Amino acid sequence: MLVYGASCPFFHRSTTAAALLKVKTKQLGLKTVKLLQDVPTRWNSACDMLERFLELQPVIYAVLVAKEIRRNVNDISTLSEANITIAEDSVACLLPLKAIITVLCTEKMPTVAIILPLQRKLLTSVLVSKEMDSDVIKQMKKAMASDLDSRYANKQVFLQECTVLDPRFKASCVTTEQQHEVYDRLATEAACLKLQPQLPVSVEPSTSTPTVTDLPTLPGLPDVESTDLQSDVRLVDDVKSVTAITTKITNDLTTQSGCASGGGIASILGDVVFIKEEMLPQKSNLAQAIFEIDVFKGQALIPVSEDPLVWWKGHQWQFPLLSQLAKKWLCIPATSVPPERVFSTAGDIVTAQRAVLNLEVVDMLIFLKK
Repeated sequence: MLVYGASCPFFHRSTTAAALLKVKTKQLGLKTVKLLQDVPTRWNSACDMLERFLELQPVIYAVLVAKEIRRNVNDISTLSEANITIAEDSVACLLPLKAIITVLCTEKMPTVAIILPLQRKLLTSVLVSKEMDSDVIKQMKKAMASDLDSRYANKQVFLQECTVLDPRFKASCVTTEQQHEVYDRLATEAACLKLQPQLPVSVEPSTSTPTVTDLPTLPGLPDVESTDLQSDVRLVDDVKSVTAITTKITNDLTTQSGCASGGGIASILGDVVFIKEEMLPQKSNLAQAIFEIDVFKGQALIPVSEDPLVWWKGHQWQFPLLSQLAKKWLCIPATSVPPERVFSTAGDIVTAQRAVLNLEVVDMLIFLKK
């Protein structure tokens, strides 16, 4: 008996059915695509198979009832309307999981911190049975929720810390009772890291800063509009006269500021701004970690679409300890898909036609690709 669910292997084996499938697809004005087969070890393959089947359902039916096919296959059966409805409901139930799995498998953004938020979303919203659901869909949701609820049971502590460090979520996915424990663990972890020494930044203005009125009055400039300019004003073109004027201004400033010793700009502006190099008092690593956590709690959440590692890079000087933890933990992938892709890339590079590549060249090619 040949039913729709087993149609993919049939079309792969039968050249007549495969050719007729292409013809019927064009006749019905649909996009020419291939049927997909469910693979137990491949995520989302069941959803992809059902989705493609529903897309090509009119074409599959037209092919299965064609006389070219019935001539060789006698026991052909079709799905009932109830079964097609179950397939449609199953796709609607599996599509949110497909979207979540696709997000977890991405390589462009950190993913370890979104495991708990996504798990909570599935258990509290997506996989909750509704009145309109059929018995089959209710059983599907119950089975998936039961399996997902026990996932990550031995990684809850670490995942909570990663989620709290993510500026997109912080403690929104952690209960109030767990928040204090998570922050205490973060402070302990951060205190074990090396704190970079702070630079001297203490700048103290002097209390005796002179005002503009305290500065000596310079000789007034002549009025260029005056008709007696050439007779009453003698231009200073003698080098000795200029030197004498400069020396007088310097001595007057030195006398007012009390900087009798020294020279240069220090003797002129030494009392205007007094810079005192003083190292800030060093906190212990634990005290620094607690301080950073308190400040981090007050930071506003960033959009979910932003990269948390980019945020931490921009705030690494504000949070020298927490930023080290964030860079260390948030880069962990949520799934094994990224390393599996590296193996697939190696298989694409080293082929039968390229089997004599140098090992160093292969390493560089994989590095450039991934």
